[in-house]
Amino acid sequence: MNLLRGRKYTAIENISFTVEKGEAVALIGRNGAGKSTSLGLVAGVIKPSSGSVITHGRIASMLELGAVSILN
Repeated sequence: MNLLRGRKYTAIENISFTVEKGEAVALIGRNGAGKSTSLGLVAGVIKPSSGSVITHGRIASMLELGAVSILN
């Protein structure tokens, strides 16, 4: 998935990962690396510019806000 921010830069480009049931995942990186933005995309709070987030077999942007935590 990709997320464009403004006309000058891409905030996140070609991010893809899978988290299996029962796994714990940590996002680490420098300031401004996109950790919080990635979580916002996964939670469905931020809509990707292209691509999609699939959570429990459903496209996250189609879920109501907060529904991701309810599905856990």
